[in-house]
Amino acid sequence: LTNKSAPAIASILSGLHQLNEFALTGQVDDHGFPVIAMELKCISASILFLILFWTNLSSTVLSSLITSLDHLREFHLVGNRLGDDGLRELLGALRKLKALRKLA
Repeated sequence: LTNKSAPAIASILSGLHQLNEFALTGQVDDHGFPVIAMELKCISASILFLILFWTNLSSTVLSSLITSLDHLREFHLVGNRLGDDGLRELLGALRKLKALRKLA
């Protein structure tokens, strides 16, 4: 998945009323992801599992999304280079989630 395909993914998500799991792998960054994030936030009540592999998303974008997913139970983040400051920012957002049970 790349930034060019992000609008197509967002279009698919816009037709959904419920989504339990969202997994994303690819070279999506802060330029392409906002259209996807906007749709995920619209269906946030049903998203229980969020899995992001090898994306180029900043901690600011990730934190903004995560704080809107109140019912998130599991969050998997692999291969993202956030750095120490980015990781602290992300952990601050994750601490606000009462339903979170697993972080990988």
